[in-house]
Amino acid sequence: MFFLGNVTGNYSNPVIYNHFILECLIITQRNFYEW
Repeated sequence: MFFLGNVTGNYSNPVIYNHFILECLIITQRNFYEW
């Protein structure tokens, strides 16, 4: 919920929003490789 709040709050700032997406992709890739 904390990250969702940051996304909605920083949606007007594309730099922070893109950085958040990159972090999500990295986390999902790590979880995928751990399987």
